[in-house]
Amino acid sequence: MRRIMECFADEGINEITCMCSAQSAKTLTILVLMCWAIAEDPGPILWVTSSEKEGKKLSKSRLMPLLERCAPVAAKLPQNKSQKMTLEIYFPGAPLVIVGCEAEAGLQSTPYRYVFCDEARQYPPGALEMLSKRFRSYPHNYKKVIISTPDMEGDTLHRSFLAGSQEKWFVTCPKCGDEHELLWGDKLSHGGVKWDKNDETFDSERNTYRYDELDKTVRYCCWNEACDHVWRDVTADRKYLSTNGRWVAQNPNAPSNSVSFNWN
Repeated sequence: MRRIMECFADEGINEITCMCSAQSAKTLTILVLMCWAIAEDPGPILWVTSSEKEGKKLSKSRLMPLLERCAPVAAKLPQNKSQKMTLEIYFPGAPLVIVGCEAEAGLQSTPYRYVFCDEARQYPPGALEMLSKRFRSYPHNYKKVIISTPDMEGDTLHRSFLAGSQEKWFVTCPKCGDEHELLWGDKLSHGGVKWDKNDETFDSERNTYRYDELDKTVRYCCWNEACDHVWRDVTADRKYLSTNGRWVAQNPNAPSNSVSFNWN
């Protein structure tokens, strides 16, 4: 996620939206961004979760262990228990507050320089718009990060993605040299994720796959119809797909201070 981290550190970028798949390091990404803000460029921080209950769970299971293990941040952790609570941590110059999206008062109150919105698709209508008012005291150097799995086309999350640069991950085939977006594909497409359905992989009597056999056939195919290159689900090929590519913006009309990303 180096590109996202570079955008966060860029003084000219204020808004980052990531619309992506489940279990793809979403929360970890913004946790790392928050640690950087506390250590390198402190300011008031608001972290918004789907509920206060989820906020407490996040703080105890993931947030506090990370803050304590990140040396530059740990050095700033307050020792007084009244300044280091589950949902409020008062770092020097960077008070951190965690609220649930249902807490309307928490979304309307204190101005913040940094706002992190985790799993924004679960927010009630109007919550994201309300958060935009929290930056009035920081008109030029605020950071709003929205990261979530998608929900409905045209909802607030989707509109925020469309308003940004709409960057998608493209890879180059080492065999034919064609560059294409990393897509799942379907039965009719030459490229994408493929697997074999045959007597070895499928039990027709029970109408179910033999998954251990099926796993041996899974591959990702180049989208060039004249190319037969495939990537397998092995460490070397995974590393190639994740490191030998680039983010390509799809929206040339996006404002320079707003970037957005999509990965599957």
